[in-house]
Amino acid sequence: FLFLLPVLGVGFAFAYVPISVLTAVFVKWLIVGQYKPGRHKVWGMMFLRHWLVEKLASGIPWGLVQGNVFQNIFLRMLGARIGKNVHIHKGVKFRGAWDLLEIGDNVTVGRDVSLRMIDYQNQEMVLGPIKIGNNCTLETRSGMSLYSRMEDNSYLTPLTLVPSHTTVPANEKWNGVPGAFLEQTPPPKA
Repeated sequence: FLFLLPVLGVGFAFAYVPISVLTAVFVKWLIVGQYKPGRHKVWGMMFLRHWLVEKLASGIPWGLVQGNVFQNIFLRMLGARIGKNVHIHKGVKFRGAWDLLEIGDNVTVGRDVSLRMIDYQNQEMVLGPIKIGNNCTLETRSGMSLYSRMEDNSYLTPLTLVPSHTTVPANEKWNGVPGAFLEQTPPPKA
């Protein structure tokens, strides 16, 4: 039994990952459906449904899939639109509302980036989209708030925060809190 214990542990991990993902996806589509931008009262029905889905999604062993292709697959199953050649590093924080996230092709999302499609203001849960264009880079611990957007070939330096209702124009590098123009980015390599 002691010799089989490591094998059983690996087998359990391989079984638990798809079961936890499928459970979270099923419950999300059953009780929430598709997240839409808007405002909902804290402790209202939408808040409680979101809370339940977020708790189930936190049961997914993200540590096993972060930084590899499975994370993108699982996020797509939860409703996110993620393009080709997207690398999402470990520690990236998604606070639910995956349907409101759109990431283009050839994007790099660095370690501990925060993508906030949900915010809490004046006792309301506010849901808003985040759009990241093609060939964009978000460096370590940068972040985007709801209703923010990065156009093609834009770049966020480490620790930069893009506030709500802000667009980072194409071919620009931004820096600071709140983020502001730093310099032009070179065109993407073929």
